[in-house]
Amino acid sequence: MLAVKPLHPEFVAEIEGVDLRRPVDAETLSQIVAALDRYGVVVFHDENNRVMEGSDYRRMSGLANRLWHTDSSFKRVPAKYSMLSGRVVPSEGGDTEFSDMRAVYDALPAKTKAQIEDMIAVHSIFHSRATIG
Repeated sequence: MLAVKPLHPEFVAEIEGVDLRRPVDAETLSQIVAALDRYGVVVFHDENNRVMEGSDYRRMSGLANRLWHTDSSFKRVPAKYSMLSGRVVPSEGGDTEFSDMRAVYDALPAKTKAQIEDMIAVHSIFHSRATIG
């Protein structure tokens, strides 16, 4: 049975009781989507898979992900969700940080919101890739 455990009142929850190695039914998927929409980040533990080879193009392309970034924001239609999968997790260090931009915006002073209301951000995948060479 699926269980959602909030890790913070507004942001991040753990989901237990679902095996993502198998297809999920519509009700389970609906509960996962609701948790993502509510908490922004959900954590699933103990899923096993194969680690990419060091020379895999997808791994090399993803090295820029080590920099602060917003997933797929450079696409005409950005991704709705992103997935981070920890294959080998060190006992110390290796922390990953997330930010809920919805909460950040909500916390801005009204004056700042008014200043940025008509602004548009332009994100470039080429800029982030160029940063790592």
